[in-house]
Amino acid sequence: MIVQRFPDNLTAEILALIADLLTPKNLAVCLRVCKHWSKVFHPLFWRNMSITSPTTNRWFSNAPDNKLIQTNAPLVRSLRCHFFTSLTPFFQAKKMTNLSRLDLWGLVLPNDNKAILWVPLLNLIARNPGLRFLAIYNLLGTADNLAAKIFPSLPNLQVMKLHAGRPVSAKSLDAFLMMLPPSVLYLKVDASISGGEKYVPAPSSHGPRMKLRRLACSGFMFHTEAVLNSFLKRCPDLETMICEGTLSKLKMNEPRPRLQNFVMKDSFGWGTDGIALDNWIGPMGLRSLILDDKCTFGVKTVETILKHRSTLEELRVTQVQGTHIVSLLKSCPRLSILSTGSKTAGEPTAGGRDSLASIIRDVLLKEGMAEPPAKMDYTVNAASLIGATPVVWPCAGTLRTLEMILANIPRPDLQGVMIHGKMLGPYPDSLWIESRDMQRQIYERLGHCTKLRKLILGVSLLRSLDVREANSCIYEGLEFSLDSGLGLLSGLTDLRVLDVQMLEHKIGIPELEWMKTHWKKLERIVGLEPDETSLKWIKKHKPAWIRPEAKKPEDEDYVPPQKTGPFKTWTLGPAR
Repeated sequence: MIVQRFPDNLTAEILALIADLLTPKNLAVCLRVCKHWSKVFHPLFWRNMSITSPTTNRWFSNAPDNKLIQTNAPLVRSLRCHFFTSLTPFFQAKKMTNLSRLDLWGLVLPNDNKAILWVPLLNLIARNPGLRFLAIYNLLGTADNLAAKIFPSLPNLQVMKLHAGRPVSAKSLDAFLMMLPPSVLYLKVDASISGGEKYVPAPSSHGPRMKLRRLACSGFMFHTEAVLNSFLKRCPDLETMICEGTLSKLKMNEPRPRLQNFVMKDSFGWGTDGIALDNWIGPMGLRSLILDDKCTFGVKTVETILKHRSTLEELRVTQVQGTHIVSLLKSCPRLSILSTGSKTAGEPTAGGRDSLASIIRDVLLKEGMAEPPAKMDYTVNAASLIGATPVVWPCAGTLRTLEMILANIPRPDLQGVMIHGKMLGPYPDSLWIESRDMQRQIYERLGHCTKLRKLILGVSLLRSLDVREANSCIYEGLEFSLDSGLGLLSGLTDLRVLDVQMLEHKIGIPELEWMKTHWKKLERIVGLEPDETSLKWIKKHKPAWIRPEAKKPEDEDYVPPQKTGPFKTWTLGPAR
């Protein structure tokens, strides 16, 4: 109960230490904690201040003569708060000079530079030239006005995040980018461009050369190409680019020579020819490429990606044909993550047909600003994978995550299924031999990927059963049974996650016992759906295998490493 009353900004280790020290009915320990409180816990209490609720706002604003704030202001390193009028005394704490991070919500920028809301913030920033992280959310004002007032006082700024609460003009955004301190390493801008007029930005030579390494832009609509082009010309060291929004007909004429990581989300107008991608990522050096299901691409895009075969380590896409996946597997020796999703042509994307992304895409299609989605086969044909790739893939020694739609394997074991009033099976021995031989060759190739940690080889849940008229047999993915050759995967000793939720698998107790013996690091089996007997075995021996994965906080923000000094473990001295 005592620990629950402490603020959220204390770390889990500190809370655990407090709970351990405050032993019930142990007065001696409690006295020792109180004695050393100012030495250890008190500075940690003030290090990260979060004033985001009316309760904490009233507490700080009504502090007697603000003595509490004035006394402890030097201890504050991070401040997160809404820009309340009542917090003006807090911003005016003259001893608050050690801030390294400032997060503000609901900042209203008045036209009058002498307005009472504007001056305290300027004073606070002026007293903290060492500020390295500044985030402003729901900005109600012009971005260039913000930049002109605060950027001159921030020569050491490394991270800048801006979320505009209302649409901004292209001119205002261009001025904001022009005044950005050259020291910024990470810039995240979420702003919609108001109006439909085209804007010609100032020449890039007018701005300073940026040290920017990572850029994330979202919410942009139309006529942003010129603004981004002008800014990017001043960022020759850019390594990571994240675009999220409906960028229409975006074409960057100058490749980014040092770009290593490229992410494109919810963006249309890219087509399938790969020209825009080629203009973006440059001639060589790409390490990571992530494209969502709005970015459909074809042969030329794959050719662009293969230019980076010697450096590519991560590829996450959803709209790529199976033949192209085979080309990537046999051509990229450093590939560590290959995720091709689990959607098939004609299926709705996550979020449903009525999602905002779908509505925007329909508008772009109607206006001729995007190409209609092509009907493609996103499944990897097992026979093609066997025939076109060597037994040991070039990336076998580096591959850690493999997710692809592997199908077209005859599955005579799936007999007894009623299709159109006809019971499937039995099947001739030749079909059984063909199925097992094909699966063993797949297992053999996977077995050489000894560093594999996550394996997903399913077909879509919405995909109808593939029944061939020639033999009335179901064609599916791997069986994952010992009879089909599962034992060839004994070398995957680092495997943590096996996802079979989209497979018609035959995993029973013999397979589970084999996995327990050979995959000692296995943590979860997703989509197992065991029968009653297998479920009893799992609950007795490996209950963690079927537990749902704990949700991790979504945090894509990148913060450059900060030198905060070593944390020394604190121990209590002898009782006196």
